[in-house]
Formats: sequence, structure tokens, C-alpha cells
Amino acid sequence: MNEPQIPEIVEQADLQALNSLAVAAQAEFFCSVTTTEQLIQALNFANERQLPVTALGGGSNLVLAGDISGLVIYLDLMGISHQQLTPEQVHVSFAAGENWHSAVEYFRCLEAAAAAPGILCSPVLAPSLAKLSTASLKSLSRAVMMPSVT
Repeated sequence: MNEPQIPEIVEQADLQALNSLAVAAQAEFFCSVTTTEQLIQALNFANERQLPVTALGGGSNLVLAGDISGLVIYLDLMGISHQQLTPEQVHVSFAAGENWHSAVEYFRCLEAAAAAPGILCSPVLAPSLAKLSTASLKSLSRAVMMPSVT
């Protein structure tokens, strides 16, 4: 059995590269996680030391105005999954590190598959989409194209 990889935790880490305006900022402690096991280990590290935790993603428009005390965790978790709930419903989940472009491509492929079942969009997404019923694809496509506003 493989031992889980322990995330490298760096003290006084430079966050300028993650700051959209490239303003200088430091984290008291910093790590990047690529698995949920690493995330749990990082949270245990913070709990053992009673450190506050700040989660960062890869999005834009992040402006850090100064240094951050405690542990900063960069979420680099990847994965898109779905679960067929009913013939008309699908639950789609995106891991915390997936970027917006991946989400848009996933839904674009769902919409295309709903319009023409059997269509291949992406070699990565095609096997996953093939498992969905046509009714689910059409239902999800409608939900994406016409989101409800409350």
C-alpha cells in the first residue's frame, strides 16, 4: 500500500506570484495540496499548532493586501465527476483546483451530447459522458442554458 504524500509546508512563503497585482505578501506557513489526503494532513498540521487556515485557489482577481498569518493552503485538487440521480437529473462535481475553462468545456460537451447523443467532445470527457442517459443530458443542457434566477 502506498504511503500518502505529505505536503511540503514552507515557512515564510512568498505569495507574490499568486497575487493578481503582484503585490508583495507572505504566508506564515504555506503548502499546496493535490489530494484530499494531503489536505487532511495540512489541516491536521494547522490544528496541532492552533493556526488559522486560509484557502487559496487558482482564480484571478486575488489581491492580497499584506502578509497572512497561519497556514495558507493552495488548493490544486483536480477532477470532474458526475452522478446520475434520476433519468432527468445529474449531479456534477468539480474539485477545488479545477479551473473555469474546464467547467465550461465540460458543460459545452454535455450540451453537444444532449443535442447529438454519441458525439465526442474531448477524449478525457467522452467516456464519462457516455454513461449518462440522453434524458439527463438534455435536462442538464437546459439547466445550463437557462439557469434559474431567484
